[in-house]
Amino acid sequence: MSRDPLGDVEGLYQYGQNNPVNRIDPHGTWSSLTNWLGYVGSGIKDGLKNAAIVTKQTYQSVSVQVKSTPKSTQISVSTKTVTSVRATPLEGVGKTVGGLLSLPGQIQDIKRFVFGGGTKQEAAATAGTAIGAFAGARAGLVLGAAIGSVVPGVGTVIGGVAGGIIGGVAGGIAGYYIGNAAGSKLPDANDPWKGLIHTDPAGGPSYSSRPTNNAPSTQNKTYNDQSSSGTGGGSQYNNSESPSNPNQNAGDLYYRQQSAPGPVQTFGSSPNRPIPVSPGDWYVQRDGGQVTLCALPQSANVIALNFYVEGANLWDSGWVATGTDGICVQTQGLGWYTFGWRVRALDSNYNISDWSDPLRHFSIDSQQITLHDFQFVPSSPSASDEVNVYTCADGFGGIGNGLYIYANTATDGSASGDWYWIDPKGTFCYDPDPANAANAWPQWHTRALADGTHLIRAIGFHGSKDQGNYQEVVKETTFTLLRRRPSNVQIVSPQQDQWFNSRTVNFQWQPEETGRVQYFLFDVSTNSDPTVNPIIHQQFNDAAMRSYSVTFAQDYSSLYWGIQACNEIGCGDRATGHFGIDRTAPNATVTALPTTTYEVNFPVRWSGTDNASGIVAYDVQYRDGLNGSWLYWKTNTTATVGTFTGEDLHTYYFRARARDRSNNEGPFAEPYGDTSTRVDINARPVDAWWNSAYASKRNLLIQNNDGAGLSTGHPVLLRFDASTNPTAASLYNASRASSKGDDFRIVYNNQTELSRYIPVFTPQQIDIWFDLQAPIGGLDSAVSLYQLYYDNAAAVNPPASIDDVMPPGKDANTVGLWHFNEGAGTTVNDSSGNNQHATIQTTSGG
Repeated sequence: MSRDPLGDVEGLYQYGQNNPVNRIDPHGTWSSLTNWLGYVGSGIKDGLKNAAIVTKQTYQSVSVQVKSTPKSTQISVSTKTVTSVRATPLEGVGKTVGGLLSLPGQIQDIKRFVFGGGTKQEAAATAGTAIGAFAGARAGLVLGAAIGSVVPGVGTVIGGVAGGIIGGVAGGIAGYYIGNAAGSKLPDANDPWKGLIHTDPAGGPSYSSRPTNNAPSTQNKTYNDQSSSGTGGGSQYNNSESPSNPNQNAGDLYYRQQSAPGPVQTFGSSPNRPIPVSPGDWYVQRDGGQVTLCALPQSANVIALNFYVEGANLWDSGWVATGTDGICVQTQGLGWYTFGWRVRALDSNYNISDWSDPLRHFSIDSQQITLHDFQFVPSSPSASDEVNVYTCADGFGGIGNGLYIYANTATDGSASGDWYWIDPKGTFCYDPDPANAANAWPQWHTRALADGTHLIRAIGFHGSKDQGNYQEVVKETTFTLLRRRPSNVQIVSPQQDQWFNSRTVNFQWQPEETGRVQYFLFDVSTNSDPTVNPIIHQQFNDAAMRSYSVTFAQDYSSLYWGIQACNEIGCGDRATGHFGIDRTAPNATVTALPTTTYEVNFPVRWSGTDNASGIVAYDVQYRDGLNGSWLYWKTNTTATVGTFTGEDLHTYYFRARARDRSNNEGPFAEPYGDTSTRVDINARPVDAWWNSAYASKRNLLIQNNDGAGLSTGHPVLLRFDASTNPTAASLYNASRASSKGDDFRIVYNNQTELSRYIPVFTPQQIDIWFDLQAPIGGLDSAVSLYQLYYDNAAAVNPPASIDDVMPPGKDANTVGLWHFNEGAGTTVNDSSGNNQHATIQTTSGG
């Protein structure tokens, strides 16, 4: 049996083995029935709001049921072997279930231990006697009535006949008193438990029962008094008037532990626990709204489910009518918190299941950004170089949140200085456990700030100003830094990997914080650790020193230098840099060209060498004719190849120079440059003609300007416009096919026609795409391997499929292929042949 979430009363009641109704009282081994029923009694006094099931693992134990309707109230004492203790709420009188059903309160898992009737002047609690439902009594649960007992049979049942019972009939106090027959003494109006079991039929004083130390131990109950004794149904009992003890209520029955359980009769069983379906455990409602809970009954006769939520707020759905397919309910009034929830079932016999187990959880996220309080490891004040800082930007389920953390450089705890950024590690919330601070929290490198008290500011934010949902919250505190070793030093010059073309080098640096510096240590070495075999080692005792000049005895292609600030506590981290000295200029040359070139467009290549720092750029010049002036063609270029456009029957000379990282610049070759070539189109040897129907052709130069090679099948673009030779307009006019451009064909090696795709064919621009038939290396070219044939009036049906040129292509498995080559509009065409055409829709807001 699970614990009820409304209250855990484990430990209030403890029982000896095999004892149905014994409570081990702190003052002895005996306890009164009145006290034992005290929890129930307080519930009845408070208007029948609560009842208790009191059970203990491995014990045959007792529970109490209070069942209330507008017309009756019933109490039964019950037993069951269970696994825990709990208090169960009485659902109240006439509670509405889903607007369809009115149910009384009901305790689950009922097994009945009967108080039977004796033959003497009291109602003896006798093991083995029958349930007392007598003539004139309402059928139901009877509390200790037998013919001839103190309480007559007629009118004994709680709730229903003339003679004074709960339910509002003559002789009783409606809704309050329990178990007085006609003619009996009414109990004290201030104590409804007087007369619960035992009253005087003649209207005399009430009686009490008291424990005695010599009461025998039997399998049944034993209770004693002072004036009368007898046996009924195997029970021993004594009875007398005891007005001298006003602290004991009439009807108090005392029980002693027995060696065997009393009789048990089962007349009902609970339905199976329902199963929570959704949401899943630890679900998060990120929009801050209420949560929909769903559950599925696991017994066929379930008529209602009850959902219960516990946390910062409590919420109870009440009984909600259901079918076998389950129901969903939405919570109401829950705030931003993490909650646990359970569900239980009610069947058509008004039996109630246990709560679902285990507890499910959900969270409703706050819709306002908040910041957790700061934590620091170590705490303020501190002389630590590194301080880990904790806070957390909470809310909105962590979606769209951000965090900034700063420390102010002012040492008086104000915001008057500059703000020093503390890296939040790319997130906005962290594990709050200080034991994980070193790995999880943002780290503040304190040595960049002076000694004193610094203002720490965190800014948590959500959303964006552009979207109109921006929220921001600021939290501030102060932290005191004690004296520490000096800060790190920033290198100003030489910069990392800088090259010099002089042996005199000026070193410059700047400490992050100057107040704690007493002196500097300076080292230069060929080792990556400047303190190993240093060429120079100096200590500068002037804390204000920021530069130092050195003239080296030779050129060094690789040197490392270091600088660190120190004081009486220690030195800051060493800043290191790398530089080199290169005073030799590089060499460059243009690769030799053929004596005669047959195309006005031809490739030119150049290269260079350097002994140390390496070439960073080239200048390339040309001149037209031997007597022409040298002109710059390429300046400060990193390329090593280019396509030169000349004129037919002209001779061109070329030369190059290089510049290295030390800014050493080599010379141009004099007087004729590095190489020359003459353009003579008519000198071209006669080559094959692919198709004589085409009157014109041009050889194509494909230049790869990238260092990476181009593979076979790579699409390349041939473009003509107003700036090219020939122009797009001249070629457009040269097309004589009935459909302009159909006579423009790409041929490889004057033998094989290639598929080509022409998206644009106008006098202003002509674009032709085709695939490479052989690889082209990095910075290499393909000269006269590809030809453009045109000028054929009869040309029709060119191989013009985009799928044959642009990857990925298509095959029998292709369902759809969209190249997005329409250029305008909202239609995207499927070229797979399956007509999976689409329309582009533009949306805003993400």
